[in-house]
Amino acid sequence: VIAATADINTAADAARYTNFETIKTNDSVNTSLVSGVTNLNITGGTSEVYSEMSAVQAANVTFSGANTTSTVFTLADATGSSDSITIDLDSGTASTEVDVIGLSVIGIETVNLIATTGTNTTDDTAMGFLANTADAVSAINVTGGADATLNVVANTLDVVAVNIDASGMTGTADFTVATGVLVTGSTVTGT
Repeated sequence: VIAATADINTAADAARYTNFETIKTNDSVNTSLVSGVTNLNITGGTSEVYSEMSAVQAANVTFSGANTTSTVFTLADATGSSDSITIDLDSGTASTEVDVIGLSVIGIETVNLIATTGTNTTDDTAMGFLANTADAVSAINVTGGADATLNVVANTLDVVAVNIDASGMTGTADFTVATGVLVTGSTVTGT
């Protein structure tokens, strides 16, 4: 568990952590500093940045606590045309939602969102992007057994056509275009 950015903000700090596969934190982390890390578990936080992520790390992101302001993900190399990130929303309690509003995924083309926990008894698990930080996204795949809502607001998903596919969900999926628009050619597939 990394309690604060200052605990692991240099190579010398990171060298103290060996034989760990998962970073569990609610604070910003340069994930490239700790060798061998393949998973990132975010326990909450406010306006945090997870930088220099490898493709393996980006494929194994879990939020166990909500973050409704912004969460920035940057890849060590996002120059390709098929970069992806997989985010599992899993509080560990079946009925507890994990909301992630304000995701920043600059340079990432595919976003896989897994709604593992949450029900309709309070609110759906809410998901959305930070303005002007999802401009490369051309595919969003939503899966999982929880009830979830994907919110599209102004200046998100408005640069390239995006295919939104929730056909793999077993929970209830809602799609809300609040103040945003989708580019012509975009598609939305429900459950």
